[in-house]
Amino acid sequence: MHRIDLHDLYATNSRHIPHPDGQSIALCLGSDPDDITIIWGSWDGREANTRRAETEPGIILCDISPAGNEYVALTPSTDVLTRYRSADDSPIIEIDYEALTTHPDADDPNDLPVWDQMCSYIDGDTIIASTSDLDDQWGRHRHWTLHSAEPSVPVEIAYPVPVTGVPTALGDGTWIARSDAEPNRVHLWARRMP
Repeated sequence: MHRIDLHDLYATNSRHIPHPDGQSIALCLGSDPDDITIIWGSWDGREANTRRAETEPGIILCDISPAGNEYVALTPSTDVLTRYRSADDSPIIEIDYEALTTHPDADDPNDLPVWDQMCSYIDGDTIIASTSDLDDQWGRHRHWTLHSAEPSVPVEIAYPVPVTGVPTALGDGTWIARSDAEPNRVHLWARRMP
């Protein structure tokens, strides 16, 4: 359909996330953690347009909200998760890893986890994230929700069975995750409404 020259950008890794408007896509491009760039691209049927996100270099794009009005990204060290406005790339809120709690089986109470490299929108108000990479050393993996009503307070999800790995939100109020009890099966989860 169309090709766009990204000039000085090259990538050994890239992540493509479609925008809910059906005409745009976000590309997260980079060859090293310090030079990752987010590119927004759109196609109106005749003309392609691109723009670089006005974020600091190295930001890792994770997901776009179902309404398309915001997106979530991580720093290269995955210690800060940030929600951004899509229109101007301005930060809405940053959630530092220090807001997380130490794993209950950790020997050192100051041994805080960092975010995994993937997080996504359960719905327009809630992000799901995980700390499975570092939790793995203690066995039980943990997933967290971040709700816009209390955006700086990660809430650990209390699953009825142990889960493993990174969850994937579906944007409709549900997400999928694997269970330790049944490693070859993917489970569909939904938030319990009050």
